[in-house]
Parts: sequence; structure tokens; C-alpha cells
Amino acid sequence: MDKPRRQTETETEAVEKERAAACYLHRLEGVGEQTLRTLKFRLGALWNFFAAEPGSWQPFVQEKLQAVLAASQHQEAAALTWYRHLKKRGIGVLLADDPAYPPLLREIVQPPFILYWKGDLALTRRPALGVVGCRDCTDYGRQQAFCLSAQAAYCGLVIVSGMARGIDAAAHWGALRVKDGATIAVLGNGFDHVFPRGNKRLMEQIAERGLLLTEFSPGTLPMPGNFPRRNRIISGLSRGILVVEARRKSGSLITAGYALEQGREVYAIPGPLTGESSEGANRLLQNGARLVVRVEDILADYAVQIRQDLDELRRSLPEYVPETAETPRKKGRPKAKGTTGPGEPPKTPPETLEMKPETEPEPQKTESRLGAEPETKPEAEPEPLEPETKAETKSKPRKTKAQKPKTKPEVQKPKMMPETPETAEDDPILTALRQGKRTANDLLAETGLPPGEVMTRLLMLEIEGRIVSRPGNCYELSPEK
Repeated sequence: MDKPRRQTETETEAVEKERAAACYLHRLEGVGEQTLRTLKFRLGALWNFFAAEPGSWQPFVQEKLQAVLAASQHQEAAALTWYRHLKKRGIGVLLADDPAYPPLLREIVQPPFILYWKGDLALTRRPALGVVGCRDCTDYGRQQAFCLSAQAAYCGLVIVSGMARGIDAAAHWGALRVKDGATIAVLGNGFDHVFPRGNKRLMEQIAERGLLLTEFSPGTLPMPGNFPRRNRIISGLSRGILVVEARRKSGSLITAGYALEQGREVYAIPGPLTGESSEGANRLLQNGARLVVRVEDILADYAVQIRQDLDELRRSLPEYVPETAETPRKKGRPKAKGTTGPGEPPKTPPETLEMKPETEPEPQKTESRLGAEPETKPEAEPEPLEPETKAETKSKPRKTKAQKPKTKPEVQKPKMMPETPETAEDDPILTALRQGKRTANDLLAETGLPPGEVMTRLLMLEIEGRIVSRPGNCYELSPEK
């Protein structure tokens, strides 16, 4: 008697099993990306390793790893248990051949074989700007990183950085201070460790509103050799890299080197010629990096790149063929009143067809996320005049339609640095905080300032020690002031 045919597993189940096998083997001591690639190439799938014969894979891995891997065979249940444990902790797993893998990252020479993530993975498909710099930065560098990141995030770019102290942290905070601002932090360790420890709150905010990404399995310590590998992911996710401050031998220059190898644009902010923290950035400018003095210098390049991507997408779509007399009309399609089908004579002579003028409003100008003009609603049509008698028309003067002003609305472009008042008494934010504790939304409503300017001023006042931030996105005057 023939045995009943076993049902084929769905594609989703196969992907889940492959992820489970990858993250389970990756946590073993000494097993890295190269070993995982070798096993997948020799066995067809990592899940097949658990039931594979030792002779099919042992000759192709290092001798010191053979005993560790042999002890992990036939551990399918343990692999699934570990994978479910990661999912309960909010940690996702991605493999290089996964459809959800970041498309730009897949283009680099050696993309990470496995990625662990927390947050909004869809951010990896949006235009991104990498912002890097030295840890021991100056106040000038910190302000520039914050302001440029906030303005770029306000225009729709995702800010990518490494969550280190200094320039990295300022860039992340700048993106988070903007409403709907997004940022991606690429870590050099596993999710079990916060490095540096002072960025614990920042890490929690990014996991909630942005994306945490790492190629290191949970439990991996932040070793010095991990950070150069992390830098290639920062540049791989971004269309361009902005170097704010960098010393002569800085990890930011390594990121800029990866960006050049990957065909990304490199930007730099000039600094004092005598400053050690600006020596690397000035050298990049000397070697051909794009000089940035305002966010528009970056947005112009991004607009061109995005337009080129859209053109390539249009060319990949099937060509549209318009309907002709030979093309049959689809069933159920409504036919306009007073019209005829193709090849039929008109029911009404052309001389008697009434031509009504079109009264459609002017097309709306939609706001571009990359520095276009703001959205303007079409002006309302004037109300029709009531019919008048002949006697009334003789006595009353003829009404004429008021001409519409042809003035173009001013475009408010983001400023490089907010205009700060000359004295503390003139600052509307300090004036509002003298009345008591306020949230950021309260300050926006009371001051009437743009969101980006309010967030930038709050950070500057907090750095100067005039105000302090409280839980719940609240602010109040510093007790010392």
C-alpha cells in the first residue's frame, strides 16, 4: 500500500526555518559569516545541515569548528526555540537572499550574510543620509550635526549613523527631535549590550521610532574590530555620507572610504584649519569631497538620484498601449453620455454639439519631501451673481470680477542655524517656560515657531544649561538659572 503523499511546506515556513538555522548556528563560538556561506553553498540550505551527513560539509570548514558544528546537528527543535525567543524580544532576522533585505545594502561587495533588527525595517527602503564624525567633537561640530540631521529628516531623509557618542549621537537626536523624523543606528555589538552606556535612552528611542540594525548575534560584546565592519553597513544603507568632524586617523574616514568604493557621494563640513578634530574632514574636501554649508547642498543631489531611480523604474514597466479602433472595449466600462463607440457615427451632428467650458480648479501643488514648494490649495470660485432686471442693470454699475493677485507664495526653506534672540528675555521659548513646565507641542502652539527651529533651540538651551528635559518630552527652566 502506497504511503500518503506528504504535503509540501509553504514558502513562508521554509524562510522561517532558514532564518532559525542561521541565527542558531551563528551564535556558536567561532562560527561566522564565511562558515554560514560555505554551509549554505554546499548543502543548498542551512536547514539541511541538521540532517546532513558529516562528510558532506566537514571537509569544507575549519578543523577547529568541526566538533562544535557536529554537536549541533539534529537540533532542529532547539533552533526553532531560539528563533522564537528572539521574536518574542522583538528581534528580527534577515538573510542576504531574503526579499526584505535592504536593496542598497545588497549592492555592496560583501553584504552581511545575516542581520538582526529592531524597529521599522521599511526605513531601509527610503532615501538615507549617513552622518559620521569623531567621538570627541567640538560644540560647533555637535551643533552642525544636530541641525543638518534635523533639517534633512524634516525633508524626508532617513539619518543613518553608528550611535557612538559625539557626532553620531547628535545626528540621531536631531532626526528624532523632528516630527515624523526617522533614523537608523548600526551597532557594533549585539542587542544585549548598550554601547556606550550613556546612550541607553537614545537606543530605546530609536527602537521605538526608528530602526536598530546589527550583523552581530545577541550577546556579542562591542569589540574594537567590530566597528570598522559596522562602518561598511552605514555607507551601504546610505546614498551619501556626511563627515562632520574627523581626525587624521578616524573611523569616519574608513566610512568615507567604503562610500567611495560603493559609489556613494561623500560630503564634508569645513572646520578650523588649526583644529585637530577637523583635519580629516578638511583633507576630504581637499581630495574632492562635496562641501556642505546648508542642507540644500545635499538635497539637490538626492533629488537627481531619486529622479534617476524613477526613470529606471518606468523603463522596467511594460509599455502602455492606448486603445484603438481595433482594441475591444472592456465589458462593464461605462460609456460617456453623448458619445459613441469606436467606428460608430455620432448620434448628433457636430454643429449641434454643445461645447461647455471646463471649470476645473487649477492643479494643486503637492509638497515634495526634498525641498519643493509648499502645498497650496486652489482658490475658491466666486459665487455666481444673481440675475438682474433691465431696470436694475441701468441703475447699478456693472460688477467686475476682482483680479486675483499674482504674487507667488514665499517658500520657507530650512535654515542652517536658527536665529537666536539677543537676550534671554527676548527668547519666546524661555518666556513660555517661565510660566511652568511645557511639552514640545505646547511650545509649538505658544511660540508659533517652525517645528525644526523649536527643536533646535531646545537642544541649544539644554546644552547651555538654561533648561532641562523631563520624561514625557517635557521641558522646564534649569533650577540653577
